[in-house]
Amino acid sequence: RAQHAKLWLEQYASEQYRFALADTLPDAAREFTSEIRAALRDVLAFAQGHETLDGEALHAALHDIRSRHALEPKIFFGALYTIFLGKNYGPKAGWFLSALSRDLLLSRLREVVSG
Repeated sequence: RAQHAKLWLEQYASEQYRFALADTLPDAAREFTSEIRAALRDVLAFAQGHETLDGEALHAALHDIRSRHALEPKIFFGALYTIFLGKNYGPKAGWFLSALSRDLLLSRLREVVSG
Protein backbone atom coordinates (compact mmCIF):
# COMPACT_ATOMS: atom_id res chain seq x y z
CA ARG A 1 0.00 0.00 0.00
CA ALA A 2 2.79 2.42 0.85
CA GLN A 3 4.35 1.96 -2.60
CA HIS A 4 0.99 2.61 -4.27
CA ALA A 5 0.40 5.70 -2.16
CA LYS A 6 3.87 7.03 -2.99
CA LEU A 7 3.31 6.40 -6.70
CA TRP A 8 -0.05 8.19 -6.56
CA LEU A 9 1.50 11.18 -4.77
CA GLU A 10 4.38 11.42 -7.21
CA GLN A 11 2.37 11.02 -10.40
CA TYR A 12 -1.21 12.10 -9.77
CA ALA A 13 -1.64 14.16 -6.61
CA SER A 14 -2.10 17.89 -6.98
CA GLU A 15 0.55 20.17 -5.48
CA GLN A 16 -1.65 20.93 -2.44
CA TYR A 17 -1.19 17.32 -1.24
CA ARG A 18 2.57 17.14 -1.76
CA PHE A 19 4.73 18.03 1.20
CA ALA A 20 8.46 17.62 1.65
CA LEU A 21 10.64 18.95 4.43
CA ALA A 22 12.86 21.80 3.33
CA ASP A 23 16.54 20.85 3.61
CA THR A 24 17.41 24.23 5.11
CA LEU A 25 15.54 27.20 6.53
CA PRO A 26 13.72 28.80 3.57
CA ASP A 27 14.63 32.41 2.79
CA ALA A 28 11.04 33.51 3.38
CA ALA A 29 11.39 32.46 7.04
CA ARG A 30 14.19 34.98 7.48
CA GLU A 31 11.78 37.82 6.69
CA PHE A 32 9.21 37.25 9.43
CA THR A 33 7.98 40.23 11.40
CA SER A 34 8.94 40.75 15.03
CA GLU A 35 5.36 39.78 16.01
CA ILE A 36 5.66 36.42 14.28
CA ARG A 37 9.12 35.83 15.76
CA ALA A 38 7.77 36.54 19.24
CA ALA A 39 5.03 33.94 18.79
CA LEU A 40 7.57 31.45 17.42
CA ARG A 41 9.73 32.04 20.53
CA ASP A 42 6.75 30.85 22.57
CA VAL A 43 6.43 27.78 20.35
CA LEU A 44 10.12 27.09 20.91
CA ALA A 45 9.74 27.51 24.67
CA PHE A 46 6.79 25.11 24.69
CA ALA A 47 8.70 22.52 22.66
CA GLN A 48 11.79 22.84 24.85
CA GLY A 49 9.65 22.33 27.94
CA HIS A 50 8.27 19.00 26.75
CA GLU A 51 10.54 16.02 26.23
CA THR A 52 7.96 14.40 23.96
CA LEU A 53 5.34 16.28 22.00
CA ASP A 54 1.82 14.95 21.73
CA GLY A 55 0.07 16.14 18.57
CA GLU A 56 -3.16 17.06 20.35
CA ALA A 57 -1.41 18.95 23.16
CA LEU A 58 0.84 20.76 20.69
CA HIS A 59 -2.18 21.62 18.55
CA ALA A 60 -3.91 23.21 21.55
CA ALA A 61 -0.72 25.06 22.57
CA LEU A 62 -0.27 26.46 19.07
CA HIS A 63 -3.79 27.86 19.07
CA ASP A 64 -3.23 29.35 22.52
CA ILE A 65 0.05 30.97 21.42
CA ARG A 66 -1.54 32.33 18.26
CA SER A 67 -4.41 33.84 20.24
CA ARG A 68 -2.13 35.41 22.87
CA HIS A 69 -0.16 37.12 20.11
CA ALA A 70 -3.32 38.18 18.27
CA LEU A 71 -2.10 36.73 14.98
CA GLU A 72 -4.46 35.60 12.25
CA PRO A 73 -4.42 31.80 11.90
CA LYS A 74 -3.31 31.98 8.27
CA ILE A 75 -0.33 34.17 9.21
CA PHE A 76 0.78 32.17 12.25
CA PHE A 77 0.33 28.69 10.82
CA GLY A 78 1.66 29.85 7.45
CA ALA A 79 4.87 30.87 9.22
CA LEU A 80 5.20 27.44 10.82
CA TYR A 81 4.68 25.68 7.50
CA THR A 82 7.16 28.01 5.79
CA ILE A 83 9.87 27.10 8.30
CA PHE A 84 9.59 23.38 7.66
CA LEU A 85 7.97 22.98 4.24
CA GLY A 86 8.79 26.16 2.35
CA LYS A 87 5.04 26.64 1.72
CA ASN A 88 2.51 28.72 3.62
CA TYR A 89 0.14 25.78 4.07
CA GLY A 90 0.36 22.21 5.24
CA PRO A 91 -1.23 19.44 7.29
CA LYS A 92 -2.63 19.98 10.80
CA ALA A 93 0.26 21.77 12.48
CA GLY A 94 0.25 20.16 15.93
CA TRP A 95 0.31 16.62 14.62
CA PHE A 96 2.73 17.50 11.81
CA LEU A 97 5.24 19.16 14.14
CA SER A 98 4.95 16.38 16.72
CA ALA A 99 5.95 13.87 14.03
CA LEU A 100 9.22 15.70 13.28
CA SER A 101 12.41 14.80 15.05
CA ARG A 102 12.85 16.86 18.19
CA ASP A 103 16.29 18.01 17.02
CA LEU A 104 14.93 19.30 13.72
CA LEU A 105 12.00 21.04 15.37
CA LEU A 106 14.14 22.81 17.95
CA SER A 107 17.00 23.72 15.64
CA ARG A 108 14.73 25.25 12.97
CA LEU A 109 12.77 27.24 15.54
CA ARG A 110 16.01 28.45 17.15
CA GLU A 111 17.37 29.47 13.77
CA VAL A 112 14.32 31.50 12.84
CA VAL A 113 13.87 33.28 16.17
CA SER A 114 17.55 34.18 16.49
CA GLY A 115 17.81 35.57 12.98
